[in-house]
Amino acid sequence: MTKSRLDEMETFAIVATTGSFSEAARRLGISPSAVSKLMTRLERRLGVRLINRSTHGLSLTAEGDSYSQSCRSILDTIEEAEAKICGIYTALKGTLRVSTSGAFAYHYIAPRLPAFRDRYPHIKVDILISDNLIDLVEERVDVALRIGMLKDSALHFRKIGTTATVYVAAPEYLGHAGTPKCLEDLADHNMLGYPLNHSRHSRENDDNVNFATDSGEMLRHLALQGLGIARMASFHVKNDLSEGRLVQILKNESAGSFDTITALFPAHRQPAPRISAFIDHLIETDKSTT
Repeated sequence: MTKSRLDEMETFAIVATTGSFSEAARRLGISPSAVSKLMTRLERRLGVRLINRSTHGLSLTAEGDSYSQSCRSILDTIEEAEAKICGIYTALKGTLRVSTSGAFAYHYIAPRLPAFRDRYPHIKVDILISDNLIDLVEERVDVALRIGMLKDSALHFRKIGTTATVYVAAPEYLGHAGTPKCLEDLADHNMLGYPLNHSRHSRENDDNVNFATDSGEMLRHLALQGLGIARMASFHVKNDLSEGRLVQILKNESAGSFDTITALFPAHRQPAPRISAFIDHLIETDKSTT
């Protein structure tokens, strides 16, 4: 493969990710017109239109979307091969696109990012917040981080660790509704939970779930407002428990109850070194805090 073809592929991959000739040019250190010429040359060589150009911006054709995935896979393989030869992971660079839920991002990932930045200063991390699992390929996401069971067999995954789950409620709620002594008592209480199609949905007490949400942070706020009892990841409500805003109940019943923290990535390619480095960092820091 010639250098010119690699240049075309790298440029196209950046254009596909950014959706802009100008932004691609800025990242590559060349002019927008040079990027445009490279893309025109690439399309002419392949004999197919890859990019739709209009006054409203750029969009990929079906062929362009397929080709961009192939380009990223090839470029990731080259990056991995070079990293293995050099053996210097501190030199890793590039952009890492991470998808995760808001609650997990705020309470779990954010505290671990300063050490990751110090270790890999040349990796830029884009964090996309969504409480639902998005299409990783369509959204050009490198890795998604989720709590709960893996339901999509089209994705590969690595287990990062586990998090204890606890039952919590606001003191105000327990003051007027009473404190349950066993799991069976929950049938007489207002429960807060996740929708049926959510990865963290529990079939327990479906009949008396008064409020359901796909957002862990919203679930926490519902509990703080005294609207009922919620089952949540312990790291999510750690500060609320220590400061008395929430109270843990049914401690004996929930002892040994854990949810799996999982990293998901597209199955069609091996993770690039920067992705593996990020996942490894989370695994290491999870072990050090449990």
